[in-house]
Amino acid sequence: MKVVSPYEELKSWFSLENYEQLKSLTIKELHTELAFREAIFDSVNFGWEDDNQNLRSILEGNPILSTQDNNHGHFGKGQRHVAQVSFGDIKKLENKLIMFSMDFFEENGDFKKELKKKPITKTMRDFFLNQNSSKMYVSFDLGMSSDEEIITALQTMLPILRKEYEIEPVKTEKIGLAKIRKLVGYNIIPMMDLLIWAKFKKVKISNMVLSRVLYPDFTSEIRGEDHIKDTDRPVAEKSLNGETTRSLEYFISKNSHLLNIPISELGSF
Repeated sequence: MKVVSPYEELKSWFSLENYEQLKSLTIKELHTELAFREAIFDSVNFGWEDDNQNLRSILEGNPILSTQDNNHGHFGKGQRHVAQVSFGDIKKLENKLIMFSMDFFEENGDFKKELKKKPITKTMRDFFLNQNSSKMYVSFDLGMSSDEEIITALQTMLPILRKEYEIEPVKTEKIGLAKIRKLVGYNIIPMMDLLIWAKFKKVKISNMVLSRVLYPDFTSEIRGEDHIKDTDRPVAEKSLNGETTRSLEYFISKNSHLLNIPISELGSF
């Protein structure tokens, strides 16, 4: 991979001034910025970048994606940890059952008796030998239980399910207000865009180049090559892989009253 000079291709599209608006974003909007970039990075991984409107927007000098009209609410509708089962999910299960109909159905079309009360997840893992499948299909009745009863039941069930299916929990790094402010103060989002561009172009950007581009000589704070290598770049890479987004989602779930507070005002909390 060739090393790219900041004075060649980078300067044709990247300007730190385009990111000034980040300072006035809310925590909710910051989460959206991170989530979009995670999706862009994935699109480059799978070769879908040519159809990615948000990548084009960044490369055209419009990197603040959360405020663009076509992006409102795009990432605000779901929650990655718990979601309602959709008809699409049911259709996928149906297709798998039909493929192996002899294993699941009697001649009259009814489910085999021994399968009727067998958990869906266990059936999928046993019949399709997909031991990597970790999706759980759990039902509860909102009208028949209190929130506390449902939460307590899930808390009791989780360790049992993890032991039965041998699935370890994903470790989520805790994030606080100080780290959230650093995501903006240490130019993590501009760095994410540079790393996305490098992957898109199949080139290598050194830590020295990142330092020179993100912290020009006239800035009040300069983070050198060692800072980039040891601290900032690992944070940007974690953000592109979704780890920071997950941590921020956990923070938001515990601190929803801060959701619409501008990052610049978090110092008073």
